[in-house]
Amino acid sequence: MYDFIDKMLTKAKLGNYKPIIFGCSKCKRPAATIELLFNTSLGKNDDGMALRIKGFSNTLSVIVGITPVTKQMFEDVRMLSTANPAKLNEMDPDMFGFICKECNAVYCRDCWSNYFDHFSHDGYHECVFASCPKGHRQMTSD
Repeated sequence: MYDFIDKMLTKAKLGNYKPIIFGCSKCKRPAATIELLFNTSLGKNDDGMALRIKGFSNTLSVIVGITPVTKQMFEDVRMLSTANPAKLNEMDPDMFGFICKECNAVYCRDCWSNYFDHFSHDGYHECVFASCPKGHRQMTSD
């Protein structure tokens, strides 16, 4: 699925850029993994960086909210992943849909329920809604 991206971007293997793994609050299995990627043609600075979320929404983003991805941002995400995951929703509520906005808990794809795909009036897929194990309904991907 990511073959075309992997040809341009590679996993950052420098320093403490190991993937961030979020464990599910209910079943304890991995809920999501976030990797820092960089464009090898641009060198190893903060140009061309991206975050890839695997396991929940399988998305790739070069911005979080309105801020370009940097090594420091990745470290901030790592710190918040253990200290206060709910703060990640403040950075970008669409990107971190695996964190319930009501109970601030992390849940894996299997523990969310009542999935509902929302389509626009002209048939385009817009987003997915689901309910966390405590019954809080929210948009989990946009």
